[in-house]
Amino acid sequence: ENVKKLLNFPSSEATRGRNAKNPHRSAKCFERAVTVALLISTMMRAKNIRTIRLDTDLQWADGQCYLSIPGDRVKNGVPLEFEIPPDVSTLITEYIRDYRPLFPGSDSVYLFPAQDGRPRPHNSLFDGLVSNLRKRTGLVMNPHLFRHALAKIVVERDPGMALSISRQLGHKRIDTTMQHYLGTEGRVVSRRIDEIVSDARNPTINLRRKG
Repeated sequence: ENVKKLLNFPSSEATRGRNAKNPHRSAKCFERAVTVALLISTMMRAKNIRTIRLDTDLQWADGQCYLSIPGDRVKNGVPLEFEIPPDVSTLITEYIRDYRPLFPGSDSVYLFPAQDGRPRPHNSLFDGLVSNLRKRTGLVMNPHLFRHALAKIVVERDPGMALSISRQLGHKRIDTTMQHYLGTEGRVVSRRIDEIVSDARNPTINLRRKG
């Protein structure tokens, strides 16, 4: 239930933004929606989220949105590359078109601009998000916890994704990922092993069932 609340927060917050009568409130709702959607879909660190540049980092091609962060701006020096999911891309597009211009400093190159044109300070961007998330969902999370939570959600459901998650998180070593995010996925592994053994035991029956 908590996972559903977390993953559905961007869409519900965007809906609140569209329905709000106060333009500033609408813009803040949409900013939170886009921020959390990016935290979920990219698992990037908070600093990399708040310093996303419109001129170099975000690119659109054939209707698809791509995000690239060079290694010199990443904590461990590993460049980050993402293909943004369509629903998140739609949120970003709507935010840039309709809500971002309502913020002071919107002529800045940053996706989340401060009034002086620099990236939004950490506290300014995330404090309201954390308190709003708690108010709306009851979840107590800081921005960095999103990385851990989403990695855990994925790996527990598909342990085979550990290597992909390691790359997504920008880890240089797979054992870093293994130490942090493996260990509670035993039930999923057991079920998958049982399915494989069952298929091997009764291949004809299982082929008919799948057909």
